[in-house]
Amino acid sequence: LQIILRLPYGEVIIYVIAVLVVFAGISALYTGVTNAHMRDVEELGLTKARQKVFRAVGVVGLVGVALVYFIMGYGMYRVAKMSYAGNFLGVGEALSYLEGWSRGLILMLITGVGLLSYGVFMNLLGWYQQRPDGRDTTAKSPHPS
Repeated sequence: LQIILRLPYGEVIIYVIAVLVVFAGISALYTGVTNAHMRDVEELGLTKARQKVFRAVGVVGLVGVALVYFIMGYGMYRVAKMSYAGNFLGVGEALSYLEGWSRGLILMLITGVGLLSYGVFMNLLGWYQQRPDGRDTTAKSPHPS
């Protein structure tokens, strides 16, 4: 980032990157809120109960991902504002930074649970998509074979 800051209009470039990172967070949040993450899940033939679990885990996960993007966008904003790349907060530093906030522990908890949920969602989605027919074979069939 320090190299970018040395360029003419380097601060502007960092501001643009910060805005793009925040928009990525907004996109993740929008995907969760509108249930767009369920588009591929509906084709797996899951029971209604499992779809509910997928939906909830996916929404919580996408909220966590969005929070990480927002924190990183804020870090990029700080870099541009102070013209010093040492102010950039990666994910680890951003979470440590949250510790100092009055509500930082709550945000860290939401972010951690969200990222864990997103990981679970993506692993389950991958597992179901790798099945030969992509269907939930553990669901009870109405017609015994």
